[in-house]
Amino acid sequence: MTDNAPFYPVQPHGHVKRLFKDIYMVTGSVAMKLPHPKIGPLTLRFSRNMVIIKQGGELTLINSVRLNGQGLAQLDALGKAGRDRTFSTNMI
Repeated sequence: MTDNAPFYPVQPHGHVKRLFKDIYMVTGSVAMKLPHPKIGPLTLRFSRNMVIIKQGGELTLINSVRLNGQGLAQLDALGKAGRDRTFSTNMI
């Protein structure tokens, strides 16, 4: 992310997949550049999963991933995103 960009750029991600009734998931990725004193900057890429829970017409997003246009269209087809929650292992 740069100082001029208000949002982190969209990273590669998969399609919205239905896991169970009213529970969906999107596997996304995050890229981080880290300095290395001998070989220069390293780019680390790792995956992360966004879980979508549908309750009526409202969606709850857990560990949200920034989606491209196609992903947003799939999300909009499910309902309206009402809440965004990020949970980590230190919170459990």
